[in-house]
Amino acid sequence: MKEAGKQHFQSLYSKATLFVCSTMFTLAFLGCSENSQSGSTSSNPTTVTGNYQDLDQFKGELISCHKMRIENTAFYQKMSRGGKLKDEVKHLDDIELFDVQYQSDGLTINGFIVRPKAAGNYPLVVFNHAFKPKRSELNEASALQAMGRFAANGYTMFASNYRGWAGSDGSYEYGGADLQDVLNIIPAAAELPGVDTSRIGLFGLQRGALINLMTLRNSKRFDCAINFNAMVNMEGTIDSIPLLEEHLQKHVPNYDEHKEQALINRTPLRWANELHKAPLLFVQRHDDGGKSYTDLEKFSELLTDSQHPHHLVTVKGKRGMAKHRNEIFKFCNQWLDTHLKGLNNFEPEGDATTLESDPAAS
Repeated sequence: MKEAGKQHFQSLYSKATLFVCSTMFTLAFLGCSENSQSGSTSSNPTTVTGNYQDLDQFKGELISCHKMRIENTAFYQKMSRGGKLKDEVKHLDDIELFDVQYQSDGLTINGFIVRPKAAGNYPLVVFNHAFKPKRSELNEASALQAMGRFAANGYTMFASNYRGWAGSDGSYEYGGADLQDVLNIIPAAAELPGVDTSRIGLFGLQRGALINLMTLRNSKRFDCAINFNAMVNMEGTIDSIPLLEEHLQKHVPNYDEHKEQALINRTPLRWANELHKAPLLFVQRHDDGGKSYTDLEKFSELLTDSQHPHHLVTVKGKRGMAKHRNEIFKFCNQWLDTHLKGLNNFEPEGDATTLESDPAAS
């Protein structure tokens, strides 16, 4: 990291007072809004293929880190009345937002950090957004909405707008070389004060949850992961969603020549037993027993067979995510607390929990 940027972050730190349909439902839960379209430039990256990469080969360097005035953001102003924040977002006064850039394979990647104002040494949680253009990339508002409550609970949340997204260099590959942008967050974050990179979690939305799982196939550095509406069967999904295959053809290098392997690499059902056994929390909309849910049920069974610790929270009803928002937030924070802070306060028992919704309201 450039020394001036590091000193800027250190100075700010010392002055602190000591989430198609599944996308819409998850974003409704988190309160995320649509964002600007991403840009991309060409690159010639190398695809990560599993079998536990040596993390030492991933080199990240923090380029810049600038504090943003949360109270000046449109989101903060929208969520306040008469100079006072609404009850559901009072945590905004307890957190800080930073606009960051870091190096990944020689590319400049843009992102955001959200963390507590109070000084401390906080575990790192890497946030992986979904892959829906115009909706998924992060800006100031969506970064605060998606990560703010977790940061307020005592975590450094670091989100990447992967290569080819939101002005980041390069072209994204839907889980190819862009995985390195996730891994390269770790050495970049390690340059900052108050970030404990000995305790690291993952948090992913939809195809960001797929990125979580692909990352855990490639690295043992992560201690737990939270996965919202995870896609675990790319092979079985492209036939029912033709636009998805068009997307893969556009973004995955040499897709037509290596289609079978490209799909296997993006289908966790094929390699559930190859994952690093970091505890996994899944929050999945039931969707009336739709394919994405039944795929995840199969995946959960495979995890059980391989003795991989996990818990599946099933959310029923069209408005289930919104109805159970606070309960889901609590479960997620408890999962992080248990596996990154050693608090062992995760309330649900066993491998599964179901959150019901009133049929009349769904």
